Amino acid sequence: MPRRLPSILLALALALGTLALTSSPAEAGPRKVAAGKLLKKLRIAPEKDRGTYDRDAFDHWTMRKGECNVRETVLIAESRKKASKDRWCRVKRGRWVNEYTGRTITKPRGLQIDHRVALAEAWRSGASTWSTNRRRGFANDTSYRHSLLAVSSHSNQSKSDHDPASWLPRHRTCAYVARWVAVKYRWNLTVDRAEHRVLSRRVARCGDARTMVDRPAKGKAESAKKKKKKKKKKRTNPGGAVPPVSAYDCPGSHPIKGNANSMIYHLPSGRYYDVTKPEECFATESAAQAAGYRASQA
Repeated sequence: MPRRLPSILLALALALGTLALTSSPAEAGPRKVAAGKLLKKLRIAPEKDRGTYDRDAFDHWTMRKGECNVRETVLIAESRKKASKDRWCRVKRGRWVNEYTGRTITKPRGLQIDHRVALAEAWRSGASTWSTNRRRGFANDTSYRHSLLAVSSHSNQSKSDHDPASWLPRHRTCAYVARWVAVKYRWNLTVDRAEHRVLSRRVARCGDARTMVDRPAKGKAESAKKKKKKKKKKRTNPGGAVPPVSAYDCPGSHPIKGNANSMIYHLPSGRYYDVTKPEECFATESAAQAAGYRASQA
């Protein structure tokens, strides 16, 4: 027995060492939490300030590394293969899976960056009282992977600013509601009663195993970055951009809708023209193209 003791001790030491390595936080990746636990911490309150929402209150698509803005950063992070980009960080190719449908997309021009919790929904859930810097942090939240995602333009427009009480994807619904809860928890946003009822029912039906999410840290404000002054160029194009006259309408003199989120313009005869909210309006296609927009393929 005494002769075997060193061997036994050595085997025990090796086993303990292996256990320590496999349980090391550095190897474990992001900590997970069940969405049900986060849901219990959300405050239930009616939506407010619906009529005062202004998309411009959220400074979105700020610059990240070098020439990469938030849109390009999300495209690069979510591509299932290494995305190719040009010297100005414009993504040219990649492979993305639309979380809302499960379909694969290979051309970035067919993608829009969706705020999982839409800016308008955030506004109604507490963001109307935030500082400008906190709203900027929310709108450009690339630090938490469930906040922003690349989806097809059709999926993004279908979802619009709905919460789960009025819209849910057919694909991976359990993951969607779990990540919705996580983002609301991260930014301390409220949920209304109808929303909470749907979330509670779905989370319970899906169970903890299918509603695990990366444990969200609390969201942080983002300060504005100083921009280099550029010399103003004289604009000779009479069909240049003008603001829309309402949420969905452009003036008759400038009927072409420009969507700054996707940098796509929509003609009045286009399939998605009526449901597109324009940020800019143009008189001619050439004016829209000169401003950096691409034509809608639908």
